[in-house]
Amino acid sequence: MALGAVGLLSKLVADSLEETDTDVQEALRTTGATESQLFFAATIRQAIPSFIAHCFYLLDTNIRSATLLGVVDAGGFGIQLLNASRVNQFDAVTYILILMVAVVPVVEALSMWLGAAVR
Repeated sequence: MALGAVGLLSKLVADSLEETDTDVQEALRTTGATESQLFFAATIRQAIPSFIAHCFYLLDTNIRSATLLGVVDAGGFGIQLLNASRVNQFDAVTYILILMVAVVPVVEALSMWLGAAVR
């Protein structure tokens, strides 16, 4: 999962950097800004909301994938769910399911709040 997530995040970050407005970079270049100043003041500043959105998207998909992988005995969050259901600990199963359902909206709310704060 980690290798796939890093590869996808790299591709999404590269696309975000390519989609930045070059007019802002040119305006800074005409004022005498160096290349590192251009990169941090124009390019990164424009791409930060996309970076955050991509990171939280991958976090959300990795949480869901870890749950599914655990259910098929490959580790992840679902392994606790599977073990608790095998020994009939239904209170633990209920607690784990509630946590799984609650984590996704929390991550989504955090993503929206952070995205709004950055913009």
